[in-house]
Amino acid sequence: LMDQMQQKLEDERNRMKAIVDSMGEGLLVVDIHYVITMANPVAERLLGLSASETIGFKWSEVVTAYEGDREIPFDQRTSIVVINTGSTIVTNLEAGHYYKTKAGNTFPVVSVTAPIISSHGITGAVKVFHDASEELGRKKGYIDKVEALEKEIFELKARLGEK
Repeated sequence: LMDQMQQKLEDERNRMKAIVDSMGEGLLVVDIHYVITMANPVAERLLGLSASETIGFKWSEVVTAYEGDREIPFDQRTSIVVINTGSTIVTNLEAGHYYKTKAGNTFPVVSVTAPIISSHGITGAVKVFHDASEELGRKKGYIDKVEALEKEIFELKARLGEK
């Protein structure tokens, strides 16, 4: 009976690992001390680091977070706020968040950071994130098109003698 339970537990752990490893987004888990306890392969690829270079390190030692060109102070970083407040934080493209990796790569990031809550209270946070470069490029393309159309309309009105 104990062997069967052990096997079921191992099967379930392997199934969960396969799901997390198959995600198309980066996934990080940090404990209440802000130390990375888990990183999936997409997170490793985005951060340019292996699991051994991330797990056991503080998130702030692995990545510098920016809002626009301003470095986000440690106590204002999303994982810290989530751990301290128990609230989930979603950063969309408009938030203007960027990650700078140890290798110096910088990319815009979109993320959801949620508390991990057990019967003992908040035990850490889980962050799901991706590189938002393509989305930012599409948004910039739309803005450029709108600006070109506005300029064209302005020029047409000027030719028609309108103000």
